[in-house]
Order: sequence, then C-alpha cells, then structure tokens
Amino acid sequence: MFRGQINAPPRSSVFGMVILLGLIVLFGLLQTRPLPDSLQAWVPRAIFMLAPLSIAARSIYTIHFNVLLLCYYLARLFPEFSIYPFSGLTFLMLYAYIVILVPPLRKTVGWARSGKFDQTVWVLVLITVIVPALALMAWVHFLSPNLHRYTGMVPQLPLWLIVFYAIGNAAFNAAMEETIWRGVMLEALDSAFGPGLWPVIIQAISFAGAHYRNGFPNGIVGSAMVAVFGLMLAAIRRKSKGILGCWLAHAAVDATIFCLILHYARESN
Repeated sequence: MFRGQINAPPRSSVFGMVILLGLIVLFGLLQTRPLPDSLQAWVPRAIFMLAPLSIAARSIYTIHFNVLLLCYYLARLFPEFSIYPFSGLTFLMLYAYIVILVPPLRKTVGWARSGKFDQTVWVLVLITVIVPALALMAWVHFLSPNLHRYTGMVPQLPLWLIVFYAIGNAAFNAAMEETIWRGVMLEALDSAFGPGLWPVIIQAISFAGAHYRNGFPNGIVGSAMVAVFGLMLAAIRRKSKGILGCWLAHAAVDATIFCLILHYARESN
C-alpha cells in the first residue's frame, strides 16, 4: 500500500461535499471547545448523527473522515496510553482496525503512498524544516509564551533516554497529524473539490484551528504560523504525490518543538 504515488480520488457528490465540510467544522469545535458546555456536548453527537448521511451520500472519502472522527472521539473515552502524544495510539489503532475490517474502506486508502523524491521535493522538505524552526524560535524569544504548560511532555528520564523519547515523540505525533490532515482530510477534500487550491486552504485552516488553544505554537500568532506550516506540508504532498516527505518535515519540526520545551524545562529547574 505504501509504495507508489497518490492519485486524484474520484469526485464525490455535492451532498457528500456538504457533509464533509460539516464534519470538518465539528472537528474544529471538538478540539477548540469554544461553545458553552450544554452546546459543546452536542458536537460528538452531531458527528455520530452524520454517519448515516455520509453513507447515504455514497462518498467513500467522506465516510473515511467520518469514521476517523468517530474513532478520535471514542478513543478519548478510553485513554489507554496517558503519555502525550502516544495517547493518540488508541485512536489510530481503532481507525486502522475498522479500515482493514471493511473492504470498501480498505480499498480506498489512496493517501498512504510514499511518493517520489526528486531535487525539488528535497528542497521543499528542507525549507519546510528550516523556516518553521526559525519561526518557532522567534515566537518563543519575542512573544515569551507560557512554556510551563508544556513541561509535562518531558519525562523524568536521563538525558540519553530523553533523546530516544524525543525521536519517538516527534515521529509519532507527526505520523498522527499527517494521517488526519494531509492524509484522510485532504484526500476527502480532493474528492469533494478536486485537487486544487481549496482543499489545501481548508486543511491548513483546520490544522491551525486545532493548535489555537493547546498547540505549540498557539494563540492567534501561533495559529497563523501553523496555517503556513500546513500549506507548506500540503505543497510537499502535492509535489511528491506522497505522504512520506510531509512526515519527515513534520517530524523534524516537532523535534525542534521538543528541544525548545526541554531547554525551558531544564533552565527553569
């Protein structure tokens, strides 16, 4: 499955596109929790209620994204892995199990391709590592955000073990987020709108919104930075026609984030 390049998915119906956009909005509400508790409680219920409509729309990629969100919500009710970001492992395992179990879903995972790597792709990957890394350092230096909230991400381990943990942390978090945004979501958007500019913009806005409240970076400035990062990652996916380059760049930037948090944690002790 992982070898080869991503092909443009078949176009979905207008009904499927509307359901998909509704699911993306609900996903944003699920993560940012901007509503009063009485209304916020209806967000996961709405995701469940849209499942039959996704099936009725006969849009397999909208169904994929709906299943992904259902797994995302259900996994949060059973946190088997408490250490971030490995707490997302339950969600990924559940989604993968359902996809493998259901043949129509198993046969339509078109985004899981490594893609091609030429000189242009490597340049894009390098730029997508260097520019966000410098921007993150500037964000920490000039805006002085509260980094204490992230120190729980650094385990109480010897430094040589923390290095291995940092690598695993960056690799896994990048894989999880690429599966969601440049994987399932972008493929569903390409099916809804065609592989043009709108899918790239929508996934970048969703990616930024997910970081607004608790991400690193966060807030208005941080979310704008994440949106640009999402656009850069989508450019790699488009040019390479694969997900591997996105994952490599994303993991490198996540490793930079971990190093910044580790430096703050050690300086504050």
